[in-house]
Parts: sequence; C-alpha cells; structure tokens
Amino acid sequence: MPVEEAEIHLFTPNIEVKTRATGAVLGLQETRRHFDLRHELHNRPSKRKAKKMKRMREQEAATNPSEASSFKIDVDDDRFSRLFSNPEFAIDPTNPNFKKTAATDELLRVKRMRSSKLQFTRLKQKAVGGQDQQPSGLSFVSTAGPGKTGKSEKQKGKKGFTLFAKNA
Repeated sequence: MPVEEAEIHLFTPNIEVKTRATGAVLGLQETRRHFDLRHELHNRPSKRKAKKMKRMREQEAATNPSEASSFKIDVDDDRFSRLFSNPEFAIDPTNPNFKKTAATDELLRVKRMRSSKLQFTRLKQKAVGGQDQQPSGLSFVSTAGPGKTGKSEKQKGKKGFTLFAKNA
C-alpha cells in the first residue's frame, strides 16, 4: 500500500478535499478513511430542531421579501390585457395549486376594480340611453325575433292533438 500512495502522490501531489461535516481541508490519506456513521448521525440535527429551523426560515422569508417575492407586475401593460378580459386566464384562489404572492394579489385587485368600473359604466349608459348596449358579437341574438318557445297562433286554439283531421 505505501508504494501505491507514493505513486499517486507522484502524479497528483496537491490533492485537497473539503469534508462536508467540518469543512476542513484534508489530504489524500485522510480522505481514504471511511466515514463514521455514528459521528454523522450525532452531528445531524434532530427532527424537532430541523422543523423549528425550517419554520424560522419560512417566517424570515415572509417578513423579509426576497428578490423573487418582490416582483412587481405592470398591470397597465398591453401584454397582460388578456388576463383581465379572457375567462380562460381567470385566476382561481380556491384552486389548490394557487400560490398567493404580491403579484397575484395585485392582479386580483385590478381585475375586481376593472369589473366594478365596467358595471358602473353599463349602469350609467342604461340610465342615460334607456337601453343597455350589448357587445357587437351578441347583438344579432336579441334582434333575431321571437324564439320558438312561444306558441304559434294555430297551436293556441287547439286543445289536443288529433291523429285524423276532419276535412270540413
């Protein structure tokens, strides 16, 4: 074995490795030693302590916004206009995949504000014009005439259905 170590040192004389547990720099001979599992388990924090540390990190992240959570969305940008108008892009806070962030709160706030403004302008137009103006895509539906739900003049007079009509 000493011959092999000498040969390895001839080819790689300056090998240094840091250990994970202590961070100390070790030479080649010390890295060949097998790790001690008891030592590793002793240095690992307990489950209770790990949970407490995780909870503290989460609280710190909530109080100190990081770069990712300090993202500001420009809701006046035209590229985001479909988020407010198209129902396919509706944000559902009750969805289990929903993540509450400052940006999603801002989007929901602006959407509520815009919808209330739209309702107010419709009410205002209805009061001034006398009739609510419908979007152009749906205007043909209301002007198409009476639907098939009402009875025709012939059916109003008949009480029942006769299979054989008498020609009089």
